[in-house]
Amino acid sequence: MLDEEVIRRETKNNNEIFVILNTLAITLIPTLLLALDYGFSMGLFVAIGVAGIVNIIFYYNNWPDAPEGILWKYALMLLPYAVYVAIQIISTGTPVVEMINVNSKYYAELIPNDDALLVSGSLDTFQSIIVAFASFAAAACAFSIYFIASSRYVLHRIFTACGSVAFALSILGILFFLFRIFFGWDADFGTKGMSFSVFPSADQWCAFAILWQGALIASATYSFQSFKLLPFLSSTRFLCMSAASVIATSIVLSNYVSCRITGVAPIEATFSLLLQSLGFCLLATGAFKKVSTSRGRTRKPMTPYTFYACASVFFLLCGVCAAMYCTNLEKWVLPDYQKVAADVMLMISQRPLFGWGDASFETVFLFFKGCDLVRFLNTSDVTDIQRLISEIGFVGMDMILLTPLYFIIRWIFNFKIHMASFVLMLALAFVAFLAFVHSPFESHAVSASYLILFVSFVVWDIRKQ
Repeated sequence: MLDEEVIRRETKNNNEIFVILNTLAITLIPTLLLALDYGFSMGLFVAIGVAGIVNIIFYYNNWPDAPEGILWKYALMLLPYAVYVAIQIISTGTPVVEMINVNSKYYAELIPNDDALLVSGSLDTFQSIIVAFASFAAAACAFSIYFIASSRYVLHRIFTACGSVAFALSILGILFFLFRIFFGWDADFGTKGMSFSVFPSADQWCAFAILWQGALIASATYSFQSFKLLPFLSSTRFLCMSAASVIATSIVLSNYVSCRITGVAPIEATFSLLLQSLGFCLLATGAFKKVSTSRGRTRKPMTPYTFYACASVFFLLCGVCAAMYCTNLEKWVLPDYQKVAADVMLMISQRPLFGWGDASFETVFLFFKGCDLVRFLNTSDVTDIQRLISEIGFVGMDMILLTPLYFIIRWIFNFKIHMASFVLMLALAFVAFLAFVHSPFESHAVSASYLILFVSFVVWDIRKQ
């Protein structure tokens, strides 16, 4: 019986390891492969996300302590996303935009179809369907964390693994930035125009980086504190905070690029610097308590406390300088925000319930765009909220927000908050705010990372060490 229990426990550990690898893969795929082959990478993204369902089934069938009803609860959480996918598939059966040939030239034409409730304004049926499946896959991966992660240590492993990806991409972006500044060199995957690192938009990179910066700070607060110099410099806590500092630096540089081009205030850099300062402040407070309570010959060195305190003050001063710079700029949102908003509201008013279908905005908006927006509309000129409501409508928004709303209500009624979850909450809240002024969630890496960290935030306060 003892041997059987050992085998079963090893199976559970394998499920938790699979969750870590699954979240790591679903974070890596959209960042590294989407720029190379959209169809292949999105198919792989969906397959990796759906593997979370297989992991849940395997966990339930092989682990004796698996909670009762785990399968139907997990299915119930995914049900709104499944309905959302079904709506998008049905919508593709009624296209409202078609290409017509006039004098050997092709033009897009909007077909009035007021009788149809579900329509698709996308010229690419595959893209409109795969975007919906990508949302379902990200949810399947993220929600599996809620059931399988039995301790904060599993979340800590997820944070450090995916945070390492963000750290590596930060180094890549910083190197491209320095090459461009000092050698006048550029590359397709470098800091070119509004892009940064492997992300096509600085807005997307900033949101992705802030999420995993917050995760690394949360992981640092969970890690053990070393006080002697060499163990301190090689500790997980020090390495996590160092990686988070590099990520914060990359956010400042990417904001510098976007600010020079658009003139929009660098609010992401301001928040990132202040968040880093807060993280060091929390660690300094904890280290000082341990130092002050030690007595006699066992008195602990002041090295960690001094480092954390100095780093906190440094990032605080940098954040204050960035905030002061923001107050001197008139542009806090996108340059054409007000012009776009009026035309988008007209587009939404035509189909408020189910929208114009996924991946339809770039095409359909051309028929609603006013003459004050004569230039070609870039994706960065539209906020995520405008895009989502116009594409999937208020019903679609309800579908993708229903399960997260359940998590929020449950967290409120079981209110517990620790240092790590507090940092995660700040990062999640700020990135959610960015959806109202920028378009970070256009990146599948940002969407998947947000769902993963959102579920981890809820799980952190209900799991033991």
